[in-house]
Amino acid sequence: MTAVEAARLLLLIPECRDRVQRVIAAMGARGFGVYVGQTLRTHAEQLDAQARGTTSVHQDRSWHELGRAADLRKRFADGSVDETTHDEAFFRALWEEARAVGLRSLAFHDDGSKLLIHTTHGDVWDAGHVEFREPFATLADAFAAEGEKTA
Repeated sequence: MTAVEAARLLLLIPECRDRVQRVIAAMGARGFGVYVGQTLRTHAEQLDAQARGTTSVHQDRSWHELGRAADLRKRFADGSVDETTHDEAFFRALWEEARAVGLRSLAFHDDGSKLLIHTTHGDVWDAGHVEFREPFATLADAFAAEGEKTA
């Protein structure tokens, strides 16, 4: 993990950071390297992601704004990052490990089918997104209790 990725993890609330670190370790034990992409984002960054089509068109707020979400990708052995979602085996393993530590993953539905989000650029598989929702039932509940963090 690079220093930049470690700094991104520090932006997460401790309960989320611990779980993401456990997922990264479990993925390593399964032979997968993990790259830590975006974690905490501002509301402006959320709106930008929405406009770019990398997050749901219906979600102008995000668990990222609360320091409760991370975008994870596959890291190749040479250190480069797979920015695609083509490696279904990686994302299946990530989904399994995320669920095992109490994170919600946007990779698959409970029945194992791909979970697609509706964006400004069509349906997208945001398979690397993981989030920590506890103890909240909804994102609105979480915002009411915690408010936006500052990136």
